[in-house]
Amino acid sequence: MIVSYRISFPEPLILPSAASLRIEIRDTSLIDAPSVTLAVTLYHADQLANRAFIIGTVELPEQISPKAAITLWAHLSLSGEVRVNKEDFITTSAYPIMKTDEHGQVVVAMQPVDSSARAT
Repeated sequence: MIVSYRISFPEPLILPSAASLRIEIRDTSLIDAPSVTLAVTLYHADQLANRAFIIGTVELPEQISPKAAITLWAHLSLSGEVRVNKEDFITTSAYPIMKTDEHGQVVVAMQPVDSSARAT
């Protein structure tokens, strides 16, 4: 299965060279347990500079349970770290991959972790 996505940022961003966008497709169906990461896609600062959105695809493993709740999660790290920091941007809502727009894309909006912080 191939998942198409469109991830939008609050504004076109001027990013430090270390910045990276990590997109994870997760199975969030397990009760009282951490989600399971099924696929990861990474973008680097030069692929994201001065863009208000990014469109892409990710391929999922074929052996996914039909009962699985599959969602997209994204983290734009200004430092390039995996850990979320207050100056970063993340998804703050659940984005089920079966819920798409008229183009078949999961439409995702990134939000600042700390609304008083802005990318420079």
